[in-house]
Amino acid sequence: MRMEFADLFARVGKTVLYVTHDPLEACSFADLLVVMRAGEIKQSGPPQDLFARPRSAWIATLAGYDTRMHGRLLPSPDPDQLVVAVAGQPVTLPRSALSGEVRPESDVTVMLHSGSITLGNVAPTQAANRLTGHVRRSLFEGRDWRVMLDLGAGAGATLALMSPQRLAEGAQVDIHFLRDAAVVFSRT
Repeated sequence: MRMEFADLFARVGKTVLYVTHDPLEACSFADLLVVMRAGEIKQSGPPQDLFARPRSAWIATLAGYDTRMHGRLLPSPDPDQLVVAVAGQPVTLPRSALSGEVRPESDVTVMLHSGSITLGNVAPTQAANRLTGHVRRSLFEGRDWRVMLDLGAGAGATLALMSPQRLAEGAQVDIHFLRDAAVVFSRT
């Protein structure tokens, strides 16, 4: 139906107002998205902008950022970069990942798409962050295994990842994600 609607809207050649609760459906044929909550506009713009840089954790969740990690913003020697300690492990992100102003030593939430996280001991590129955790549990889900990964005391989250193989409970594993794959919000 998305293709049918997209074709119809293109043929009509007029502005169409389409209301939906499905973010993917909205992106399928929108030139401009307006995200509303409780009757208030929370963010508007081209779909690619909203998905790349959501302005709130709530909008990020709508845009598919389904993995949350709590951390603390650390002072950074580079004004174009953020350094966030997640379970005592530093990750480096572009300053553009931060929504709003947050002072160093503030508590933040780092959000990622689970599909942007890779498991393994080797980083996919030099521009990747690495975190180390321990497997809490592996559950078989048809084709792959859902792995619950504990990043350590104070992490504020257990990450759920998909793996093509079962990982033993207690095993230490590394995860990697590209620096520009994350968005960061204040936890005030």
